[in-house]
Parts: sequence; C-alpha cells; structure tokens
Amino acid sequence: MDVTNLSEALDLGSRALAVIVSAVGLIVAVSQWTRPALLARREKWLREAMASETNTARRDTLAGMLTDTTAQLVAGVHVPGWRFIVLVALMLFGPVQAFGMAKGDASVWGVVLAVFLSFVITANPMRMAIRMLAERYRVAHEYRTGQAINPPRVGILNLTEGGSRREFTFAYLIALAVNVLAASVSLFVAGQTLWGLVLGLTAVASGVVLAGLVNRYAASRVGIYGPWSVEDPKM
Repeated sequence: MDVTNLSEALDLGSRALAVIVSAVGLIVAVSQWTRPALLARREKWLREAMASETNTARRDTLAGMLTDTTAQLVAGVHVPGWRFIVLVALMLFGPVQAFGMAKGDASVWGVVLAVFLSFVITANPMRMAIRMLAERYRVAHEYRTGQAINPPRVGILNLTEGGSRREFTFAYLIALAVNVLAASVSLFVAGQTLWGLVLGLTAVASGVVLAGLVNRYAASRVGIYGPWSVEDPKM
C-alpha cells in the first residue's frame, strides 16, 4: 500500500471512528440516563403489586425484587451514570485522536505509533470505569444486606491509584479490542476488506466476552472496600 492510499485510509478510518465513538457515546449516555427512570417505574410497579398480593410466598418474592431494585437505585445515586459516560468518552476518544495524528506521518511506523498511543490512552479510563462499576455493585450489596453504606471512592485519586491485576488485565484487553476495531476500520476503507472484516468481528466478539467477564468481576468485589488507600472518598 503506498503512502497516498495509506493516508486516505487513515483519514477515512479516523472519520469512521468518530462516527463509531459518537454512536457508542450516545448509547452509553441514553442507557445511563434512562436507567434510573426504568428502575423507578419497576419499583412503583412492585410496590403496587405487593399491596394487592395476598399470597405470602408471592409477597416474599416481590419483596426481594423490590429490595434489589431499590438497591440498584441507591447505587445509581451514589455512583451516577454521568461518571461512566465521561470515562467511556475518554476511552473511545483515544483511537480517533491517534489515528487522526497518524495521517501526518502516513507510514507503517506512524500507524504502529498511533496504535500504541491509542492503546495507552484507552486503557487507563477503562480501568477507572471497572473500578467505578465495582463501587456501584458494592453500594447495592451493602444496601441489600442492610449494612451501613461506605462512601463510594470515585474521586480521581481513588480511581487512578493501585488496582488489582485483573483490573489492569481487563482494561488492557478491552483497550486492545477497541484499537483492533480502529485498525480494522482503516483496513476496510483501504480496500483490505477481508482482513478488516475479520479483525472487526474479532474485536466486537472479544468486547462482548470481556464485558461479561468485567461485570462478573465487579460483582465479585461487593465485600471489599478498596483496595485503594486514599482516605477521603471525594479525592
């Protein structure tokens, strides 16, 4: 592939990624902003159902569902959705910027450097998002079990320090998937349809699997208040 074709591919790829980032950001934003309303409607329905239910077993089932729904609402108040939206925007903004910069150095090494920088830019916000998700699960668990809720540690210092090996591993793998998707877009628009399609599908499938693993990991940390050590939860 000559320099002209590579430059055009990077240009088109960065534009396509801008659209992808906008779409993903919109989906995340809508899901996070509509989630409290959906949970509130579910809670109202459960309360009404309990009020009219006379069977003890069914009332107990509804009561458990109501507690779980309220726990999710409480967790959403303590760890609001806009915090995730900001981090997802930062995570996906990396590939767009990196591939855009690569247009000025339309060479193989320029692309390699762009992917590396994009990988680094993408991984850290992802790790912070995983930690916030764990905090949201912890708050919900503490409410559900009747414990005193520890203040969620979602300040910038709390999110950037320390971290478990699994957090880093998941963050780097997701960052890799995002950047492989970015590379696949550039390959696709450059005429390398087969490789672009293969890499794109691989990245999407990997992202879906990793999302499930991250969710299970965050849910498994409900009994841990930390491991970050900054005392002030606002920092």
